[in-house]
Amino acid sequence: MTGAMPTGVNPERSPAYRLPPWTHHRATTLQAFCRTDRFDALDSWVPPGMRRRGDGIFAVVFMALPSIDELGPQYRSIESGIVVPVELANGRSGSTWAVMFVDNDIAQVAGRELWGHPKKLADVQADLDGPVCSGEVRHLPYRDPAGAPLYRVEASIDGSHPEVADLAADLGARFQRRVLPAAFEGAGGSDDLVRVIVSDAVVHSEGTGSVTVTLHPGIEGLDGLAPIQVLGAHHRVADFVLRQGKPLP
Repeated sequence: MTGAMPTGVNPERSPAYRLPPWTHHRATTLQAFCRTDRFDALDSWVPPGMRRRGDGIFAVVFMALPSIDELGPQYRSIESGIVVPVELANGRSGSTWAVMFVDNDIAQVAGRELWGHPKKLADVQADLDGPVCSGEVRHLPYRDPAGAPLYRVEASIDGSHPEVADLAADLGARFQRRVLPAAFEGAGGSDDLVRVIVSDAVVHSEGTGSVTVTLHPGIEGLDGLAPIQVLGAHHRVADFVLRQGKPLP
């Protein structure tokens, strides 16, 4: 190959994304913390190489990413998913995205290829700017012709439930299982544990509040986590740099 240096992304002339680091500005995150007694259902979302920790805590998360320098001035992303606190075999604590939904192919393809984020394209709607926030996820028609909602969150960031700030902090580092199937029949693919690396964080605002979470019946089976106890919401606006991951033992 001659000409430009390889980017590691295929095809070189028209890559689906630019390799990190990605500099995020005023990324807004809403985390709705819940508890379930259905440990078996929650465990089914934890990938091999990790185990659930805690007493059935998980978070329903929505993120609005309005500005990422390296992806251009027109790029915006709305993302959502379920985060579960986990620990590795060596006892190291963190959390993992059990499932994710995004509204654009850059977030989907880069997330899966680089970090192992279990992202699917979906209809992800979120209004996270004010003290009253909401978010909802629906599958696209080719996955679910009925377009039924998967889950919905409605929150009021009113200073109540301050204890959920500790739950947010306890999520800690993000660990993902990155699986790439083999290109050839009978060959082994790639299966790695990855630590997601975030640096240079600057928090602009942070708060807690009350929240309602509705898990709807659907093809994902997330309603299998019900009944749930809703513990409260955590809201944060921050800058940070998302970098390529590091391997975990």
